[in-house]
Amino acid sequence: AQRYRSPGSGGAGWADAGIVCPWTLFRRYGDTRIIERYYENMKRYADYQEASAHPHTIGDHLNLDAPTDRDYIGSVLLGEMLRILERMADCIGREADAAAFRARRGALWEKLRARYYPDGGELTVGTQTAAAMALVYGLYPDENARKKTAAQLVRDIVGSRGLHLSTGFLGTPILLRALSESGELELAYALLEQTSYPSWLYPVTQGATTVWERWNGWTEENGFFPPDMNSFNHYAYGAVGEWLFDTVCGIRDLAEEDISFRAYRHFRLAPRPGGSLQHARASLRTPYGTVESAWERRGDRLSWHFTVPCGTTAEVVFPRSTTPPASAEGLVRRGGRLIALPGTYDFRELPFTPEAGLFRRG
Repeated sequence: AQRYRSPGSGGAGWADAGIVCPWTLFRRYGDTRIIERYYENMKRYADYQEASAHPHTIGDHLNLDAPTDRDYIGSVLLGEMLRILERMADCIGREADAAAFRARRGALWEKLRARYYPDGGELTVGTQTAAAMALVYGLYPDENARKKTAAQLVRDIVGSRGLHLSTGFLGTPILLRALSESGELELAYALLEQTSYPSWLYPVTQGATTVWERWNGWTEENGFFPPDMNSFNHYAYGAVGEWLFDTVCGIRDLAEEDISFRAYRHFRLAPRPGGSLQHARASLRTPYGTVESAWERRGDRLSWHFTVPCGTTAEVVFPRSTTPPASAEGLVRRGGRLIALPGTYDFRELPFTPEAGLFRRG
């Protein structure tokens, strides 16, 4: 019997979960067994995508009149999967495989840069999702191209869209990260706090208590979208929650930088207050205990409370404009970095000035 194969089968951005989930579980819990168990399956999936003339993907699902070239999406996500596979191969001692994944990604990146960054100029795919992917996954060929791509993203959000997003399922989770890592923290906050359509908070103004599947699940202008595809409890756009944890409150694991830091044995605390938020608090249960980071702004002063569980250490990065204490019990300098030993810390009334980028409110 002929097997039915839907257009989305094996699709980049969806089937990539077969690689992303084992990597994420390893980072969170430190157990290599899930990598070893599914390693050959993950390799075959990457081979399958790489062997395809056009990597399979349904694209940036539910974008707002800003479709991104599917070849671009599938190819860039393949590059990211090869990077993750390289890291996982290192984790389980497959050095030759790691080198091969690294070489394959390098060859892919060279081909994509020639196609999408001709002559080292601007990115030729002009959507917010394309720019965010290039910035977060490192497709840009050099620093000059990175700056141009970031400026392109800002122009689209502010100039073309009137301070609104247009991203779908694949661009939305990385949009604010792309901005905040490009020096545009205030623009990221402005999008987060936007209440007019389309935005994260527009549904809240309409009485939503869950995250909707579509930006236009219901709008004042058009009412309800047809019910055949209009879930009002759908996680995808809720992926912004990751940015709230790792940027707003600054809790970030370091396994990407050093696999020995898996399971939050050593992590980073680097909150970046901004926008009109006056306070934020996040906690995360790890195998070692609960990590907590909470800050509060009052005028030009900032207070920061954080907890480092027993058996762990944290690299502490005070908000850019604050003045770290000259000395404090439990904080030590190692190789130019400020390290917090296990304990609970309270720093009050630190001088604070918000970060500034190209975007200005008002």
